[in-house]
Amino acid sequence: EDREEYKVRTLREAALRFCLIFIVLPSGILAFAAPMRSILVAACSFYPPALVALNEAHQWFYNLFIPGFGELFPFWVDFYWGIYGVCAIFALTLMDSIRRNMLVTQIENLSTSTAHAAAIGLVELKGKAVPVSESHDHPIIRSWMENTGGGYTSRTSTTPFYLDDGTGRILVDPEGCTVGSGSGLFNIKLHHAILKRHTSERGFPESRLMPGDEVYVLGNLQINDQNHGPDKVIIKPKKSTWIRPEFYDLFFVSNTSEEGLLAAFKKSIQRGWAGVFVLMVITGWLSVYAWTNITQIKYLEIEAAPALFRLVTTPTNPERKLTVEGLGTHPTIYWIELLKQGHDNGHDIMQALEVQRLETLAVPILQEQAMDIDHPAFGTASYWTQKLEAAPAGDWGFEYWGNEEEYVQKDQTMVFRVLLKYKKPQLFASYRAWYGKVSPGYLELTNRYVVFEFTSKETGVVKQMEFFAREGWNKVDDAELFEYFLPGAYRFDVYAKRLYRGGLYDEGSRKQEAIDIKF
Repeated sequence: EDREEYKVRTLREAALRFCLIFIVLPSGILAFAAPMRSILVAACSFYPPALVALNEAHQWFYNLFIPGFGELFPFWVDFYWGIYGVCAIFALTLMDSIRRNMLVTQIENLSTSTAHAAAIGLVELKGKAVPVSESHDHPIIRSWMENTGGGYTSRTSTTPFYLDDGTGRILVDPEGCTVGSGSGLFNIKLHHAILKRHTSERGFPESRLMPGDEVYVLGNLQINDQNHGPDKVIIKPKKSTWIRPEFYDLFFVSNTSEEGLLAAFKKSIQRGWAGVFVLMVITGWLSVYAWTNITQIKYLEIEAAPALFRLVTTPTNPERKLTVEGLGTHPTIYWIELLKQGHDNGHDIMQALEVQRLETLAVPILQEQAMDIDHPAFGTASYWTQKLEAAPAGDWGFEYWGNEEEYVQKDQTMVFRVLLKYKKPQLFASYRAWYGKVSPGYLELTNRYVVFEFTSKETGVVKQMEFFAREGWNKVDDAELFEYFLPGAYRFDVYAKRLYRGGLYDEGSRKQEAIDIKF
């Protein structure tokens, strides 16, 4: 039976340790890290480079989840983190408050014992503090400020003493308890020496228990482990650890009254709630800030977030101001609107957004423009969606030459734009090309073609498709290149081909370089 009981107790302790180490401790750290994150984000929000550095520090973590949860994943993390922090801090404080109120009730209902009749367990005693050594005339317990050369440091000293109430003496060891006056915000601990305040010779406040002072002691009377002399019993705090916490162990020493101790204990609970409320407000701000960003980014309008949310948050991503050289300084949303309109300086705007790590705000607009081969910003949109790895699945676009009108007026022959769409296993192409009338020397022009050439980077196999072209503009949409096209990495080349009598041909006015693409 003893073995079975020992086995059950061991398993119970192992389960408790597992919960504390792997569940309670990480959950607590995560909860109390939320207000720290909130303060850090709020401070960095007023200095964009600092916020950029903060985001880059853990961008690797975000990149693991963004493909599955979208570009707003970092804000959703902060949103739920703030809510979790508020709930967890409230729950922990509520449980601690209930426990402390139960302890207050226990203290109020506990009758004062005499040293002669005290029994093992929680006892309440009143008497005089008597040093263990008769020659001891220094404070038994003391808390003071000491000059260490580099500043003032708080110091504490404690020594065992006897509590003498006239019926006998009981040894008391205050080692390990907190010493103070109990006036701080969270200063009432479960092991606490609450002492009267005095002023030192240098004018600093200090707390002390002197020999002969009237003293009130509340704690667990236990068998002496013989490390504290020949006394059979002793009152001292129990050692509490993360692995084996002592939640209901009490130890109070006070040279004030029991009523004063209870009043200080109750005030500490109230002050604690006031502090926790401030902490919850700070933590909740993180969720408000994240939600404001989410709503504004989702709708790309500053007014999308409720006015109250915008009032209590620092500048959000759409509200942050940035400078584009030659175009001035405006809020991010202004530059997003310019991109939406297909502004000629799209590259400059995107580069400025990239510096501030805000380029993902433009991704929905770029994706829409990259799908429209006739959009003025098609080239910019195609370039940035590929650079940001945000191109629609199976689509690939490129603008080879800008300023079409200039090349058309010069009667050049070239392919300007290409948009490939891979709908497995078929591959389609849209293109815009111009074929001028000019031909070299005396050669007679017979045919015109737009040539698509794919070279597999794995096997070296070349697949080619030619489309007949006509003089002037050739605007073709969704022409089928191949009915069966294997996915993979390719070297892609497209050019305007002109065929002359006798089998001679050229590749237009200019030859574009081949580009690496992947389907």
